[in-house]
Formats: sequence, structure tokens, C-alpha cells
Amino acid sequence: KMALSAKWIFSAILGIIAVILGNLYIFTLDKNTRAKLLRGQFVIVIQTLMFVGSKYIYKHLFIKIVKNQKPGSDHQGKKDHERAMNEQQYKPSKGIRIWRFIVLTFLILSHLSYFTNLFLIGTEPHWFAMLCYTCLGTFIQLLWCLFLLGIIQKIAIFLNRYNSVILKPKVRASIAIVMALCLASIGIYTVSGMPKVKKVTIPLKNWPQSLEGFRIVQLTDIHLGPTVGKTMLEGLILRVNELDPDLVVLTGDLTDATVERLNGAADPLQHLHGRYGRFFVTGNHEYYTGDVDHWFRHLKSLDFTVLHNDCVEIRSKNNPKEHFCLAGTDDREAVRFQYGDHRMDLPKAVKDCEERSPIILLAHQPKSAKEALQSNPNISLVLSGHTHGGQMFPISIGAWLVNPYYQGLYQYSPHQYVYVSPGTFYFGIPMRIFTSMELTEITIMSETKWKQSLEKKRPKPITAKPAKN
Repeated sequence: KMALSAKWIFSAILGIIAVILGNLYIFTLDKNTRAKLLRGQFVIVIQTLMFVGSKYIYKHLFIKIVKNQKPGSDHQGKKDHERAMNEQQYKPSKGIRIWRFIVLTFLILSHLSYFTNLFLIGTEPHWFAMLCYTCLGTFIQLLWCLFLLGIIQKIAIFLNRYNSVILKPKVRASIAIVMALCLASIGIYTVSGMPKVKKVTIPLKNWPQSLEGFRIVQLTDIHLGPTVGKTMLEGLILRVNELDPDLVVLTGDLTDATVERLNGAADPLQHLHGRYGRFFVTGNHEYYTGDVDHWFRHLKSLDFTVLHNDCVEIRSKNNPKEHFCLAGTDDREAVRFQYGDHRMDLPKAVKDCEERSPIILLAHQPKSAKEALQSNPNISLVLSGHTHGGQMFPISIGAWLVNPYYQGLYQYSPHQYVYVSPGTFYFGIPMRIFTSMELTEITIMSETKWKQSLEKKRPKPITAKPAKN
């Protein structure tokens, strides 16, 4: 065991060194080649982690069950039992062979999910990509369910209770499978329709009177790619247009593929209605595609304004003297990809905003939102996404831990806010478990109007009537 552990440690060290040296070489290449190699590196890392998970699942869904069912396993000593296994004296039944085929097929389909990003992306999702990513979502649920039951098993052994039920491998595997399938079914059902409309009202200091009640629809984390396509986007556009917003903002992670490969899947965006325009900032996934420049050109052709560390004045149609500043920054991961002049450059993004003008900043990641609010007290509101609300348990635990803002509305200071959308659709896996897809409608009010509305809602004190003589 010690020798095996040493080999694993040595392999891990070699892997880390290889990644570091590989990155040093990758970043000397042109941006398109660099993006492809980084995607390949990401797939290798994911496959390695999944391989560990697959071994764990295979062990508990097949090996332990077969060992428990082999003849003589309850009566022979450990050495005799191992000798019988090594000499292949036991021939598995047809049912066990079929079960082994099912388990292996499930694991292989799960591993193939990320490879569909390379070969099966088009205008609409491919059925095989949907199948593989559904298996991947079930894989994640099955893994943590087995792990949870393993912990329960350890506790049961420690307490010396329930040995006849929970500790049997077949029972434990059956419970884990039922749990995983139930959770996966809930996740699939959650994403089967359109995103729910979430209405949020935010009071801002110095908000223009003529723009009172200004409504912004925020879209984020659409992730056009292997499992999200044109039809879903068309349904979303219809829902947004029913809201008749003043402004539409798309705060990153629109896509997981190049413009060419998606073959027009993003074209419905041109039908979005916003009286004051439609605006876009990049997310980290735009840089994963290595095709940001083409996406900028394509979005501009769809009548979107791309805020590439830039800002615009949104002037009231009723009173052009009143306005607010809408700014947007590149995603913070852009600098890691060394994609031209792309990087989060907040000073550049807000430099043309007037000092007393309210500033609404579009920044994909909550970490960027926190950095922006810390460095610039003039920013009134930051709209972010990125977290997906974790998308599914237990990934949600990691998303909650690594992001300063996880989901919903946060007040950073008396006059500064952050809103983090859990995402419009989903990334890859067509599931959401214990979180939902969201179409966010944000209504902006002045602080004065906000306080007045609160006063009206406050119950009036009851005046006691004088007692009768």
C-alpha cells in the first residue's frame, strides 16, 4: 500500500510539473492555438478526476456486489477466496454480465460528455451530446450518494448497528442508484421549461427622476453549445420581449463554441427589444472558445453594443439632460489567456462616466464586482452572473465557498449594491438541482422614492378612542 501511495504521489508531482511546463509553452503560441490547447488541457484534467470517480463507482456498483455473491465467499478464508478469484474459478451469471455492461456503458458515456464539445456542436443540441451530459449529471449525483452512504457505513460499523441492512453492498448500491436517479430527474424537470422571471427592485442614490422605474432585463450564462441551442434561445427572446424592458444586458458566458460552429444559433438575439439598447460583456467561457473577436463582430451585427472596458451614457428620452452611466469590463480571466488587450480594466471602463452620475457596471464574476466596489465608491450597482447558483449539489458548495457573492441581491455599502444572477440556462449538464434558471427583471428607483414607498407600506399606529363616561 505504501509503495502504491508513493507511486500516486510521484505521478501527481509529475503531472503538476507537466502542466506548468506545458503552460509556459502554450502561452508562447498564437491565441487560437493557445485556446485549443488549453481546452485540451482542461479535458485531460477533468478526465483524470472523473477516472478516480469512475473507479469508485465501478467498485461499489459492481466489484463489491460480485465479491459478495460469489459461491463460498461466506465460508472460505480470505486467501481461498482470493485464489478462487485469481484462478477465475467463478463464472459470473448472465445477469451480472449484463449489469457490468450497463455500468461500463454509463461510465463511458459520462466520460464522452466533454468530447462532444469538440465534435457535436451545431445550431441545435445533438441527441448524443444530451445523452452524455445527462449521464455526467447522474454520475455526479451517484458519486456523492455513494460517498454519503459510505460515511454512514463507517458510522454504522463504529456503532455496530444496522449491519444486516445498510452494510450490504447490493443494498447500498441500490439506495445510491435510486437517490441519484431521483435527483437527476428533479434536475431535468427543473430545466425543462423557460427560466422563471425574478423581479428585483433596487434603490440608487442620485437616480434621475425622469428614469424612475427604469427596468433592466439581465441575461447571463446562456451557454450556447452542446446542450443549449437556437430553439431554447428563441423561447427566451419571446419571454424577454413580453416584459418590454427599457434595457437588456447580457453579462457573459453566452457561448461555449466559435461563431462558425454554432452556425446561427445566436441569431435570435437580434430580435430582443430594449428601448435604450442591448449590451454585452464577456464571461470566462468566451475566452475558452478562443473566438472572442469574431463574437464581438457577430454581436455587433445583431445590434448589440459590446462594452469592452468601455461605457455609454444612457440619456432619458423624456429629459435628455438626465442620464446614468452604463459601464462594462472584460472578464477577469481574460488576462490568463493573454488574449490581445483583453483584461479587466475598471479605470478604463468608467473613465468617461461623470462624477455625480450613477454608474451601473456589468462584470461577469462576483469577484470582479467586489473588486470594483472596493476600488470605486461611485459605482452604484454591479450586475454579475457566473456562479449558476452552483447548478447542482454538491458543486454548489464549491461555488458558495469561492465566490464573495453567491446568488441574489447584496448591499455592499449604504449606496452600493451587487446583484448576482444564478444564470439564464445551464452549462453542459441539462440539470439544475436545488437551484433554478432565472430571467431577472431589475427595476431601478431613486432612494427618495424607495423610502417613500416604504413609509406608505408601514402600518399606521392605531389611535385609542376615548372611553365613554
